[in-house]
Amino acid sequence: MEGGVRVRGIYATALTRLLLDEGIPIADPTDVIVTRFGEEVKSGASLPALVTVKDREDRQALVAVGEGELLNRAVEAIAKRITCCVRRVWPGPNYTLKVKIVEKEGSGYLVEGPEGVRGLLFRVHGVKPGDLVLAHVAKPDPRRPLLRPGAVVTGAYARLVQGARHSLSEFIRDYEKASELLALASSLGLEGWGVRFRSSAAKAPLTRILDDLSNLKERAKELEKRASEAQEPCILERGDEIAFILLPLKGKRDMDEVRSKQQPTLPLHHFFKSIDRDLSTKVDLFEEALACCNRTCLSEVLLGDYLKRIKRLNSKYVTIIHEKIGGDTVYFKGKAEIVDENEVVFAMERVIKSEGVYDGLNVEKKPGDVARTIFAPFSPLLAHVYYGEGAMKGAYISVGTPLELAPSGRGWYLDLEVDVVAKPSGEAQVIDLQELEGAVEKGEIAEEVAQEAINIARKVEAEVSKGFTEEKIVELVSKLKTSPITARNA
Repeated sequence: MEGGVRVRGIYATALTRLLLDEGIPIADPTDVIVTRFGEEVKSGASLPALVTVKDREDRQALVAVGEGELLNRAVEAIAKRITCCVRRVWPGPNYTLKVKIVEKEGSGYLVEGPEGVRGLLFRVHGVKPGDLVLAHVAKPDPRRPLLRPGAVVTGAYARLVQGARHSLSEFIRDYEKASELLALASSLGLEGWGVRFRSSAAKAPLTRILDDLSNLKERAKELEKRASEAQEPCILERGDEIAFILLPLKGKRDMDEVRSKQQPTLPLHHFFKSIDRDLSTKVDLFEEALACCNRTCLSEVLLGDYLKRIKRLNSKYVTIIHEKIGGDTVYFKGKAEIVDENEVVFAMERVIKSEGVYDGLNVEKKPGDVARTIFAPFSPLLAHVYYGEGAMKGAYISVGTPLELAPSGRGWYLDLEVDVVAKPSGEAQVIDLQELEGAVEKGEIAEEVAQEAINIARKVEAEVSKGFTEEKIVELVSKLKTSPITARNA
């Protein structure tokens, strides 16, 4: 069935522009989008939303959920224009599988799916190791998805869920329409299946919804037949897919440029929108003044306000979120102290509590050692300098996208996998290049972004080889900062 993409959140105007430019219709547009795009979005307004693209909760990424082919078209359209982004596409919710019970684990069962993928199955009883069970993905995770028993068949306006009750999306708020939909579901004789009406049914004619349900009923019968014949773990019905599109600083700048083609937009519009509620409100007010004011000047005023508030983090606790290309996250927490007020560079300390060896340095790690983490807003470096018994042991310097530090004390950056290790002797080395190269080969990140990260790492390697002190690290963290309004680097 033909369908479109629903867009929501702070990136909605930019997304609408770039998706329309690629011939992808916009379904269920908001009133603001209709006002800004007019006739361009009206042709898709009546289509079902087969894909939804919205902000991730922290606004540092987009989340796209929906039908595989259209979702992949949308992701490719975004990546075509937003080069500094990271793409992860996973099998999403509602995939129906035949899985094998492995063993009891907690309140559920460890199960094995096709290609040896393992997951956790809940809400199932009376099974034993070796049994084959029909299940669907309730919460996707590439490492260990969570499953529930029964099959799911997904359509444009509804999905059938085996063993469930009839229900409605929370976005179907019209009482009369809700009553009509539930009555329609009850009239179809769907024994053993419940209808879950999707948000796209809220505005759709009942005739289209009935056609969709009739098709789903036939597909459910066919699925039950295939499930009964399956004698080994397999995928029986593909559901939605889910994609995460991470948007570091340059990605947000690219979004600004796309948005500016449709709507007056300040430089750093999406950065300010993502980082702080007060700055988000000021962006809206300043953009109303663009008819008579210089947009770069207005952004510089906001940036100055931002940096004044960042300086207030001195002696306060901060949390820096180090997100890896594959999805894992590491949190660095501590009290921030300004070590260079002019350049707004901070350090925070933590005491090492475990024994071992420092990664990449091959230097002994002892309880009581001190790690000082050096960082600055918009710097691509996060440097950890290690001390023990009053002497410096070495440094581990991560290269990533520019740190986006909120006035709340919460910072985020995307680790670009390549790092530099340095010893007090002046010995320095770039490490982990193969991980970054692997991400490029998988299509998760653009080659130009990877090359920029390698260039930064080589500069750091050359500089610390000349002489290595904490003061030198502070200088590098400051020197390599991105100029957020004018720079085009990552």
